[in-house]
Amino acid sequence: MKLKPLKKINIKGTNWRIIREVEEGILGETVGEDKLIKIHHDLKGDRLQITFWHEFIHAVFSELYITAKLSDDLEEIIADNLATAITKVMKNELRKFTLEVKDE
Repeated sequence: MKLKPLKKINIKGTNWRIIREVEEGILGETVGEDKLIKIHHDLKGDRLQITFWHEFIHAVFSELYITAKLSDDLEEIIADNLATAITKVMKNELRKFTLEVKDE
């Protein structure tokens, strides 16, 4: 089954668009006022996943009004580390398990 590209995502009740175009030399960008996540069109594999989660975290911070309370450097450190951790867990751990809870 071929998967469709993700073109929008709902974050806290707000639809954010996802496009695969950004200026050359930039992996991704989040534009809070436009509710837009941009990902470089050439990215694949882990780099694509990490970049998506990084930008998604920026979008979540924007929706939660956290961005205004953090320095740019601190927000980047948090987004980088969370994005890498999420990608690693999804790649190495979640494929082994289901998140469904079954009554015993």
